[in-house]
Amino acid sequence: MNKILSIFLLFAFACVREGIVITKTKLPLSRKTYADLSEKQYDSVKVLDPEMEDVGLKKAGLVKHGRLLVEKFNHNGGDFELQNNDETISAKCGSRNEAFRIILTQGDISKDIITNSPNTQFCIADVIPGGYPEIVTLDINYIVNGDNYEVTVYEIEENP
Repeated sequence: MNKILSIFLLFAFACVREGIVITKTKLPLSRKTYADLSEKQYDSVKVLDPEMEDVGLKKAGLVKHGRLLVEKFNHNGGDFELQNNDETISAKCGSRNEAFRIILTQGDISKDIITNSPNTQFCIADVIPGGYPEIVTLDINYIVNGDNYEVTVYEIEENP
C-alpha cells in the first residue's frame, strides 16, 4: 500500500511541476494629449512616439531617447518559436477578429496569452535578461483628446 501511495504522490508531484509559466507585467501608462493644440502643433505631436522610460525596454531597443519606438511592435502575427538554450516553446497566433491571442505550446502543455483588444500589436524582445525572450504587447487607445499607450511584458518560463 505504501509503495502504491508513494508512486501516486511521485506522479502527482511530477504533473504539478510541468508546464509553462507566464508572468504578466503592465508598465505605467503613457499618454499623448492633443487638447488645446493648433492644427500645426497637432500634426507635429501626432507623429512623435510617446514618452516612456523603462530600463528593460531601453536595453531591448524598444525605447530610445526617452520615447517608445512604436514601429518596433511589428510582428506579423504568424507562428513563431521562443528559444532558451536547447529548449523551444512554439507559439501560434490566434484569430484577430475578436481578441488578441497567442497559444504557447511545449510538448503537450499549452498556455494562452489573451487580451481583450483585436488591435494589439506585439514584438519579441529580450526585456528581462536570461531565459526565453519576452512577448511585449502594445495597445493604443484614443480617449478624450489623446492616445493612451499601454505596454505589457509577458515573461515566459517553464516549471523546472
